[in-house]
Amino acid sequence: MTKPKPKVIPQPEALLRETKANPVPKNLFKKSVVDVEKDKEERRKAKTESIRKEYEDNGKKRFELATEKRPTVEKFAHAKEAYEQKF
Repeated sequence: MTKPKPKVIPQPEALLRETKANPVPKNLFKKSVVDVEKDKEERRKAKTESIRKEYEDNGKKRFELATEKRPTVEKFAHAKEAYEQKF
């Protein structure tokens, strides 16, 4: 009598497990893999050309670094020229 009875927990309701799929669009298979790869390559070429033109048409000069003016930088170029002249 002094021991309480545990409460009865109701069983959970079962959820429906059906999935509804939309039909496949008809325009999905109009392009082949070759066409997609060709379009991708054309976009890549156009992008690289636009970036190249942007840099070529830019009137700004490249920033001159102080380290490039050091004599050690020219030392390597002179050694390379001397090595090439030997052969």
